Amino acid sequence: MYNYFQQNNRSKKELTIHMKLNKLLKKAFLLLFLLVFFSGCSTKKKTWFSRQYHNTTAKYNGFFNGNESIKYGVKKISDSFEDDYSTVLPVFRTGDLKKSKSTLPYMDKAIQKGSIVIQKHSIKIRGKEYCRWIDDNYFMIGKAYFYKGEFDEAAKTFSFIIEEYKKTPIVYEASMWLSRCFIEKKDFVAAESILIELTNNRKFPEKLEKDFEKINADFYVRQKNYPLAKESLLNCINKYKLKKDKARLNYILAQIFQIEENFKQASKYYNQVLKSNSDYSMVFNTKMNLALCADKSSKNSEKMRKDLVKMTKDDKNKEYLDQIYYTIAKMDVSAEDTLLAKENYLKSTLYSISNDPQKALSFLALAEIEFYSSNFVSSELFYDSTIYFMPEEYRLYKPTLEKYLVLKDLVNNLNIINLQDSLIQLALMPRAEVNAIIKSIIDKELEKERLEKEQEMLKQQNLFENNRNTNRNEQFGNNTSGGKWYFYNPATLSFGLSEFRKKWGKRKLEDDWRRKNRKSISISTEDSSTTSLEATNFKDPQFYLQQIPSTPKDFTQAREKIANSCYQAAIIYRHDLNKIEKSNEMLKKILSIVDVDTGFLPMTHYNLYLNYLALEKEVQTKSTRQYILSNYPASVYANIILDPDYLLSVQSVNDIEDLNYEKDYQSYIGGDFAEVLNLTGITKKSELEEKYLFLRAISYLKKGDSIVAINTLDQIKSAEDKALSKYVSNLLDILDDQTDLIEANRVAIEKTPYILSREDNHMLMLILPKEGVDVSFLKTLLSDYNSENHSTEIFEISAMMMGLDFHLLTIKLFSNSKDVMSYYDGLKQNNKIINEIRANEYYLLPISLENFQDFYVNKDLKGYSKFFELKYLYKN
Repeated sequence: MYNYFQQNNRSKKELTIHMKLNKLLKKAFLLLFLLVFFSGCSTKKKTWFSRQYHNTTAKYNGFFNGNESIKYGVKKISDSFEDDYSTVLPVFRTGDLKKSKSTLPYMDKAIQKGSIVIQKHSIKIRGKEYCRWIDDNYFMIGKAYFYKGEFDEAAKTFSFIIEEYKKTPIVYEASMWLSRCFIEKKDFVAAESILIELTNNRKFPEKLEKDFEKINADFYVRQKNYPLAKESLLNCINKYKLKKDKARLNYILAQIFQIEENFKQASKYYNQVLKSNSDYSMVFNTKMNLALCADKSSKNSEKMRKDLVKMTKDDKNKEYLDQIYYTIAKMDVSAEDTLLAKENYLKSTLYSISNDPQKALSFLALAEIEFYSSNFVSSELFYDSTIYFMPEEYRLYKPTLEKYLVLKDLVNNLNIINLQDSLIQLALMPRAEVNAIIKSIIDKELEKERLEKEQEMLKQQNLFENNRNTNRNEQFGNNTSGGKWYFYNPATLSFGLSEFRKKWGKRKLEDDWRRKNRKSISISTEDSSTTSLEATNFKDPQFYLQQIPSTPKDFTQAREKIANSCYQAAIIYRHDLNKIEKSNEMLKKILSIVDVDTGFLPMTHYNLYLNYLALEKEVQTKSTRQYILSNYPASVYANIILDPDYLLSVQSVNDIEDLNYEKDYQSYIGGDFAEVLNLTGITKKSELEEKYLFLRAISYLKKGDSIVAINTLDQIKSAEDKALSKYVSNLLDILDDQTDLIEANRVAIEKTPYILSREDNHMLMLILPKEGVDVSFLKTLLSDYNSENHSTEIFEISAMMMGLDFHLLTIKLFSNSKDVMSYYDGLKQNNKIINEIRANEYYLLPISLENFQDFYVNKDLKGYSKFFELKYLYKN
């Protein structure tokens, strides 16, 4: 029993001691926390407590949150990016970052977080930074600018890191990202110099090699330097461990081998993609390309084709039928079966419901088949459909549009030739036969109209039957197969889209899209032409009869149209399409026309001469040359044949005119405006006539006679020289409303863009160097000053970075310049604040809100300081 009580007392004593120790530890911990907190808030000390506090806060507050914001933004960019599998995929899924507006808030948040960390937690003493997370925050800001598409700002930030933190590992990452900035700006020379420097650096960290090779690959792929791109891609693939990470790189590598027609290697890497866990879109396109890589003469190719045909019957591939048929058609082209290829390309266009780029590619393939078969009329129709469905920003749009416009011009001329030939033939036929032909045309129109009405009635009947089988509350889209609501059903949507296009055409999503006379010139032109077509009565015989020539004048006009169109077509065939034999056919047709205008003959024979020369047909070249010299000895064409330098001698005459104009222009530059008006009093009809008139107009302006100047400018506001015409129109607008001119003169005279508006809202700027300034402490001093001296007023104190070198504190808002100058004078007399900022070079500048916009954009400290001294200090 004694032992029991003894042990019990001992345990009570131990418990009491333990409790006392706990209390002491809590007090010690509290004291330690207070010590860390109060000593850690200062950025002017490099104590252990101070460094730990700022390192911890910088990392887990600003840097962590900013970095997470960038991750969200990058994920959003990647998720919204759509790969174009018809070309080599980009290495990075970023697209055009300048157009990526939805991620700006994420990047702005990262920039803000990083800037606050740098302002509040930088411990830079005697040129050395003691907070180890400052360089990371600069790096984070650089990446945020990069993903915003502001590559110049990003490059400045990365360059600053490279210069400021030379001896730290972050320099390598900053250099890599700097090269990415140059790649995005297409400054490949600057990017290459950085990449070469990093390649030759023996200290380059091994952990960054994977990212480095990826940037290298991007650098070469963008320039289509595929041999070097392959090397970088292979190096990069070998450094990744997970198959999923390798998938995109394997696909790009396979595409490059496919372009180089190394189908064996292409198949190898496409199969690697299939083994990885890729999304269905990539897997599907991989299978399509594997089919194209198969040897066309092998059994494997036949099997691939059968597999593709089998895929067309699988319901899950309905969305991809257009691409499957497109791939089958490409296989048919490889097998030189053009007819089957055309059939499958047409199927691709029919099954393409909402994939306009694919439909455009299928039409383009059909257009090219017809083009290379010299079926230019059919080719033009397919090019027309291509342009209709192809988005304007698509990479093939511009070259396709150029070829389409050439063919459109050619087909237009060929149609004129065929129409006028047919009309002349009809005019020579008996009237009864003509009436019979017209009747057959009208009958076809009536039959076409009847079929269209039947189809419309059938469609309405089907809709009515469908609606009868549904409840009243479920009439709008609920009985569709793809989803409960109309807009969730792709089949219903695609039907609606096709119906819309039938009625309205391909319209942009814009205001007043239904109106005929919108601001878009091209659309209004289409609508007006549509209206005129609708007004035409194709069922009236008179419509056709009035087009048939009946008088000698009508026949002459018809033949002139044929001759002119033949000549235009001949030039297009030779210059744009390099079809010289076709060009000759058109030229010979001109010579066969009865009573052709003699003006066509010399140039027709000369173009035949050029064509024979190009075809190296010596006999025809000599005979045509002799014919021109014998029959048209005084023509320009005869002179060109005899003297190859003839056009140069004609040019010398134009040079003399240029010299005369230069003399008049020098008189204007010299200020002798009366002499200019005297010399240009009589303007000759020449290519320089419009320039002479413009010189007269501005000379009148210089002499103060604006009325005559305006009248002279009116004569040339529709000048053939579009640049001159635009300049003259702008000048007339300025003369009509001279507000902008007065402002430009003010800026030129005062040599400053800033305006003194004393009654505008103002604020006070305090600008200090970034280094050696405790912004938080300074804001506290200003807040205390406001409480003591302006207790009845409310001021907003803000801090931001001005570039990389300055802090900018703003105090606002003041109603006018008088109030801000009163505050400015009071602040200048506050010794506590002035002593705090006097250690550094500082600027204390009142500024209007309107002037602040120009100031902050241009960072114009020198210019605005001078303006402030002149307008505020000396005139206040």
